[in-house]
Amino acid sequence: MAMKPSKARVRQLLNDLTGFDVVRASGQHTLRSHLSVLISTYQIDRVIDVGANEGGFGSLLRDIGFRGAIHSFEPVSSAFQALLGRSAHDPHWDAHNLALGAENTVATINVSKFTQMSSFLPASSCGSGRWPMLAVEAKEQVSVRTLADCYGKGIVPSGGRVLLKMDTQGFDLEVFKGALPVRGEICCLLSELSLLPVYEGMPDFAESIAVYREAGFVVTGFYPITRTESCALNEVDCVLADPLRLPQGR
Repeated sequence: MAMKPSKARVRQLLNDLTGFDVVRASGQHTLRSHLSVLISTYQIDRVIDVGANEGGFGSLLRDIGFRGAIHSFEPVSSAFQALLGRSAHDPHWDAHNLALGAENTVATINVSKFTQMSSFLPASSCGSGRWPMLAVEAKEQVSVRTLADCYGKGIVPSGGRVLLKMDTQGFDLEVFKGALPVRGEICCLLSELSLLPVYEGMPDFAESIAVYREAGFVVTGFYPITRTESCALNEVDCVLADPLRLPQGR
């Protein structure tokens, strides 16, 4: 008699077939599956992708079935060119060669060999000791705008149910401050937090969470990015949501 495949095996087959992470609602989620559930639950129709680099997060969104508008912001010129190439054939994915922050200004960004780790902040001794790719290869003068100003100038249209994703190497709280005037449109957040000071002057992860909670968000998931050799968490993706923005009937 043929043996029935286990539930785990069935889920794996479905994952391989569909490209989605199929999990029990009460089970363990990956970041991909958690975002898929969150986008559906909160009926997200617009994503503000801050620190887009070469467009990896936008591609992830499309891979999990999100078909709404994506506005990706990337200030580093080489990364932005790659982002343009990735988004060019998607009519609902706009790329902007800007940084977002707490005020409208021009600032110098430290461009690292690994452009994902480029930052307005200098690397700390802890960060440079652990990641040689943090070494600065160039400096660029870039335009910084607040998210509220981007709404006001029509760069991002008003309206919609927004997921604000921030991956800005120690600058997320500055981005969030600049988004506070349009806070009412933001249903969910994704913020990269560091438990170790990778950059000088970056906020502690607990400080960041406190700011987000004060603004009405609750944590819905932590997803490890990197660990130390002792297995201690270094960086995590923190996902948050505003329970008051749940659609009626949920």
